[in-house]
Amino acid sequence: MAYRAVLPVLVITGFLGSGKTTLVNRVLGGADGARLGVVVNDFGEIGIDGALIAESTDDVIELADGCLCCRNTGDLEAALAALTAQAHRLDGIVVETSGLADPTAVVEAVANNRTDTPLALVGVVTVIDCQEFDANLRHATVAYRQIVAADLFVLSKTAVAPAADVELIPSRLALINSAAPAVRDGEAVDAVASLLAPQAAPDRRRVVPEPEAGEHTTLPVVTVTVSEPLDRIRFTSWIDGLDSSVVRVKGLVTFDGGPPLVVDRVGARTTFRLAPQAAGRVVQDNDAVLVLFGTGAVGASKALIACTTRASGKDVVT
Repeated sequence: MAYRAVLPVLVITGFLGSGKTTLVNRVLGGADGARLGVVVNDFGEIGIDGALIAESTDDVIELADGCLCCRNTGDLEAALAALTAQAHRLDGIVVETSGLADPTAVVEAVANNRTDTPLALVGVVTVIDCQEFDANLRHATVAYRQIVAADLFVLSKTAVAPAADVELIPSRLALINSAAPAVRDGEAVDAVASLLAPQAAPDRRRVVPEPEAGEHTTLPVVTVTVSEPLDRIRFTSWIDGLDSSVVRVKGLVTFDGGPPLVVDRVGARTTFRLAPQAAGRVVQDNDAVLVLFGTGAVGASKALIACTTRASGKDVVT
């Protein structure tokens, strides 16, 4: 792709566990030779999402332990400046917000950028979790804000959510934001690529009303490292037994000296998959690195010690 005088920026947002990182990796894998820089915003003292993206591109800047819609806005501006310094070899930038971020601040940071290479927001893509759609809207104002800000909806988990719910969600989204089309996860890569295509409109930003004071969604977030060997059966029982006070668990675990696994729990559903090679730098000498979200996160993290093969009584919460 040819160098652009204006560098397009795509924002990918969505509530906790909706599938944003999965979508970013799919977009990077289907970029047809385009070189994309990525800014990934993550909660927790140890960033995990950046490691899960690093396999797909060398140009990843991770903003950990904070939210782009509040104290990390300055960090975002610095990250955008760092990537535009490499504009001669980039065709675009993707910004993945945390699941608790209102994308309005990201839109403003791009619109008001003072980088050497001008930036143009070409779209806000909101990933919608079809399994947790009602729960997310019921409990989180920011989930509503992410819908309002969207230029495109990507419906995720369509294969596992009830088919009747998947069919109804586009019309329900249209009641909140009728301007943004909705595509299913199987069509997502092509739809997102069209926003980043050279012929795309230079700036698709729409005006998003400012949130009222006090609207920001906050949840307790606990970062946990475990340096004792984990028992697979105990760990699986622990994570499957978590109640709704823990709304999300994500991280990396190893069992019996095996390779790192990505563990992801959203709602009542837990998945494991082989972690990419770059994730090894996050686990390092630990047997698990996890981030828990929700009012029950502290209590749940303390119960993790019972999942080790040799309980030492050591407090694993960091």
